[in-house]
Amino acid sequence: MPQEDVLRLLILDDSVNDAEMIISVLRNAGHPVRATMAEDAEDVVEALDNQHQDIFICNITDPDYSLKQAYEDITKTGKDTVLIGLCDEDNMERRIKAMDIGAHDLVSKSSLDHLRMVIEREMHAHKDRKNMRRFQVSLNETEKRCSLLLNSSRDAIAYISEGMHVYANQTYLEKFGYKDFDDFEGMTILDLVHPDNQTDFKEFLRGFSTGGNEESAIDIKMVGGEDGSDIFEAHLDMSHATIDGEESIQIQIRDQSSAEDYDLEKQITSLSQQDIMTGLYNRHHFMEKVDDI
Repeated sequence: MPQEDVLRLLILDDSVNDAEMIISVLRNAGHPVRATMAEDAEDVVEALDNQHQDIFICNITDPDYSLKQAYEDITKTGKDTVLIGLCDEDNMERRIKAMDIGAHDLVSKSSLDHLRMVIEREMHAHKDRKNMRRFQVSLNETEKRCSLLLNSSRDAIAYISEGMHVYANQTYLEKFGYKDFDDFEGMTILDLVHPDNQTDFKEFLRGFSTGGNEESAIDIKMVGGEDGSDIFEAHLDMSHATIDGEESIQIQIRDQSSAEDYDLEKQITSLSQQDIMTGLYNRHHFMEKVDDI
């Protein structure tokens, strides 16, 4: 059985029999439990420090150890341990006070089924948080790899949001005569378009942003250099994207020669996939697609 499926349970209660009853109820419900019994504050701190505990069930009637102290001891570890208060008789006022301190819930000893359901609820929530942390780590690593690829790309690539640049790689900056994005930040994509093409580009960008046109590329004149004296023909490929969690548009700029090379490359690829006489996909391309299935 995977270790992550085992419920690590820390219990502080003056009755060993009651603690064993809690463990028995959970095991009978099909939950593998690894329980640690604590008798005092020193045992609690040692158990929290030495091993991760998924759930800490603390009897709030213990005269020498309060629920507030339990919450503080968990907080000091920096670990994701759920705190559940345990009492002889539960009432709404007590529960609100316990949850206000930091407990996830307060449960009566007289209702072990309720305790089981609370623990199962917290187990699911704990698993969701653990998965979320894993996904966040994976996302951060992926974003770092993407950032490295963008920064090292020979293609000029930028991201814009509402027409404003929010990212540009070094190739893009150099294409327009800039060395640092700090000098470039806040500049609109329209600032880089030659006046002769600004009206057409506005309409194209508006249509692409709203999904009103199917075209995702445009050939325009652009201006570079801080004084706008460097004028060149460019081929812009656009795609919808996200950056830092925000919706944006990715712009990839090729000069005309690069665009022509790209079109030629697409034509060659298309010819290699089609039968010249019929225009249908050839057997080689068909078998490649079959292998991909």
